[in-house]
Order: sequence, then C-alpha cells, then structure tokens
Amino acid sequence: MTKENCVVCVIGNKSDLNEERCIRFNEGARFSQDNNCNYFECSAVTGENINEAFMKVAKNILQKVNEGKIELNERKRVEHFVINEENSSDNNRNCYC
Repeated sequence: MTKENCVVCVIGNKSDLNEERCIRFNEGARFSQDNNCNYFECSAVTGENINEAFMKVAKNILQKVNEGKIELNERKRVEHFVINEENSSDNNRNCYC
C-alpha cells in the first residue's frame, strides 16, 4: 500500500465512543501492520493520542529525511532538529514548538 518514502498513519477517530465502535482495535492495528502504517485510535473530545499520532508521523518523516529517503525541495539535509515533547501549559494546549 505504501511506498518506501511515504509516511502513513491510520487514525481511528472517536475512540471515546467505544460503545459505537464499528472496527475493533485489533482489526485496525492488523490492517496498519499489514500495510506498513502506524495506527492510533484518537479522540478529539478527550485529546487521547492526538499529539502522539502527530509526533510519530513527524519523527518518521525526519528519520526518512536524515536517511536520504525523502529529499527536501532545497536539497538540504536536516543537520539538527529538535522536537520538544514536553507539554506546554499555555492556555491548556499541548504544543511541541
């Protein structure tokens, strides 16, 4: 399903509505594993796994850039990049910048 230079993340949304589930966790995880994708179940209501999913995709992209599998438009390698994983308490938002 995915090419080597693509980063794909499958998101199961509305994980806070477990009683209305259409796809079981194991089904989503198995599909994602079979297709070389990351899998997260998230909830916009509770914030569950939202930051984790974005961070995983960002880290995977950065790793592929550094391995030379993804070329930047400017054709420059990323020499140093830090992703701050500490949550910001500013306005009760989580921020990684």
